[in-house]
This record gives sequence, C-alpha cells and structure tokens, in this order.
Amino acid sequence: MIETARLTLKDWGIDASIRRIQSLTYSFCKAALSQRKSKIYHLRQGYLEKTKILKDKRVVNTAIGYAL
Repeated sequence: MIETARLTLKDWGIDASIRRIQSLTYSFCKAALSQRKSKIYHLRQGYLEKTKILKDKRVVNTAIGYAL
C-alpha cells in the first residue's frame, strides 16, 4: 500500500522514498491519535461543550486510502 502511495505521489510530481512516506504516515497517525485521546479526556472531564449541532443530521465519515 505504501508503494501505491509512492506511485500516486510520483504521478503528482512528488518524489518521496518509501521510508519517508512511512515516516509521514506514522507521524500523522500518531498526531491524530493524540488529538483523539485529548478530546476524549476533555469530554470525560466535562471541558468540551456538548451541542446538538448534528442532531437529526446525516453524518458520513470516509477515509481515503487505507488504515494502518
């Protein structure tokens, strides 16, 4: 899958090594998991505002690519 990402980037004119793509992927994933953990912690502590902004709305979550 990393090879597919490398080929896609190459098509876009970005030349990156497999190692660099892996490093960036893991870094973004680590940052996202850290943010998620922080949001959950703050929600449980009562620091995040709870709103009904999505009540009765259709919500679609998508991911482009693949999961690690």
